[in-house]
Amino acid sequence: RPACPVRTATLRTSLLAALLDLLDLNLPTPSPAYEARVRKAIDWAETQKSNPVTLDQLAAVAGLSLSSFKHVFKEVAGIPPHAFILRTRIDHAQTLLRKGEGTVTDIAFACGFPSSQYFATAFKRITGITPNDVLRNRIARLPSDADGQ
Repeated sequence: RPACPVRTATLRTSLLAALLDLLDLNLPTPSPAYEARVRKAIDWAETQKSNPVTLDQLAAVAGLSLSSFKHVFKEVAGIPPHAFILRTRIDHAQTLLRKGEGTVTDIAFACGFPSSQYFATAFKRITGITPNDVLRNRIARLPSDADGQ
């Protein structure tokens, strides 16, 4: 009796799904020691707001090689370390913009961006608004002289 193509495809799909489930169960989780190292690097990065942090510095603080750090960081934090660094820089830039701590270009360089254009592009991609929008909103919310009296 000839095999039914639909039944064969269904069996193959079921077998593939079962194999993928087994592989998912076998994924290594980072050891608590590696997790602690990555957390230490993240905590250190949080203290470095005024100093742009590099991937090499984070790996050194964690005491891991760069390649090991990249792998373990993503498993622990759920995002690649480059994305973490970028978000940290953008968060710091938002704070500086809200405080009115210089021009967009000054803030871009202070936060470790190579150009104000790259900074503006990354800022908008992550926050949904431009750095100038933050500045304009800050200026719009400043109390006027009449309000201060």
